[in-house]
Amino acid sequence: LILSKNFHTELLKETVMPDLAFIGYPPIEPAWMAFKLLKKKGVPIILDVKDLWPWIFSQIAPNLLKPIVKLIFFRWFFIAKLLIRNVDVLSSTSDPYLEWLCYNTGRTRKKNDFAFNLSAPVEKINKSEFIKAKQWWLKNHIKDKNIKTIYFAGSFMSVFEFDTVKHAANEAQKINIPIQFIFCGGGGYFETIKNMFQDCKNVIFVGWVDYTKIKALADLSLASIAPYKNIENYQFNLPNKLI
Repeated sequence: LILSKNFHTELLKETVMPDLAFIGYPPIEPAWMAFKLLKKKGVPIILDVKDLWPWIFSQIAPNLLKPIVKLIFFRWFFIAKLLIRNVDVLSSTSDPYLEWLCYNTGRTRKKNDFAFNLSAPVEKINKSEFIKAKQWWLKNHIKDKNIKTIYFAGSFMSVFEFDTVKHAANEAQKINIPIQFIFCGGGGYFETIKNMFQDCKNVIFVGWVDYTKIKALADLSLASIAPYKNIENYQFNLPNKLI
């Protein structure tokens, strides 16, 4: 709300309007403020939707709480629908995402609406630093090459579902499958998830590591995991954080 208020104040100071506006969504409030002002000025608008806010909040809520969540976020649902219905062009990360947005907001899909699969430039890594990072893993956490590694790198957030991962780790431990899980990162749910795995001897938490160490870990691992919850926000879309 503070961001949107400040953003709106700054926009009002602008004397020259852009030929075209590209608005990122979410967050909802700044996108709405920009839309209202630019629409009045006759500026064509592309809205780029990366997450299903505010729908995601009701998607992750327990079934009994869904009606309450929808009631709490009623204002944001109203704004989101109005915004998505009325922009000139809608863009998103996948075609099913666009179809979902149009269906759930009452927008008639336009010929210029488009999906753009997110990617990221490949960062160059110093070779000697990469070798050092590999040695660090081999010295500290991957000492036995006969034990295969599966890793997670990211922020521990409410959007992830680690129960299935815990079940897999427990089963592997029970029947002596030579595999280990390495979790990298921090976040609001770090302690909760760490406590969840306290009985799993084949799970290691290493905290935050840099990009070079993640690349080195990837090179040494069998696979990586991204255990997003099975909700519509992730059924149609790969988040840019994962890429």
